[in-house]
Amino acid sequence: MDMFRAGLLTLALVSLECAHGTRQEPISFSKDVRPILKENCVLCHSAEVRMGGVALDSFEHLMSSRYLNRPTPFVIPGDPNRSRLVIVVHTSNAELRMPPATSGLHPLGQESILVIRRWIEEGAQDN
Repeated sequence: MDMFRAGLLTLALVSLECAHGTRQEPISFSKDVRPILKENCVLCHSAEVRMGGVALDSFEHLMSSRYLNRPTPFVIPGDPNRSRLVIVVHTSNAELRMPPATSGLHPLGQESILVIRRWIEEGAQDN
């Protein structure tokens, strides 16, 4: 196969991957995650309020938060299943789910939950 055809095949495969969503850009904390937290969480979880010992208004606060002062971090990079952030936004238990019904906010949509989950899976970077 000549170089021209090999190049065309590579281009076609990359285009196919992108069209089917198999090749994705990394999730950005500042561009993708922070807006979700700002819109849905920081009213009750900021450096000033810290309900439950959790502040979500900055990357530093998020990564240093401990739910109810427990030793386990609120976010465990690479492990969304053990990260309390994913647990509380994804649970079907109305008493545990965040944001709570009493806040007047709606539960996070699946797309927002998947963004947070994927960001944690990717290592929860400050990017």
